[in-house]
Amino acid sequence: MQIGDLVRFPPMAPQGQALGEYTGIVLRIDPTRRGPSPKGERIQVWWFHEEVSSWERRDWMETINENR
Repeated sequence: MQIGDLVRFPPMAPQGQALGEYTGIVLRIDPTRRGPSPKGERIQVWWFHEEVSSWERRDWMETINENR
């Protein structure tokens, strides 16, 4: 996962079931915001449907279109 990737919560995860097909774009990756493992790293996502950004756990997100 990199800056510019399109992401969403996986459809089978509780967040994905609650939020549906909402899509966001990765704005920043903050290596200092870690959970118990490297996968707990936080990413800042701009959510198109809400027009707001929020910090999400990287391992909770699914990349749907990689920025290459």
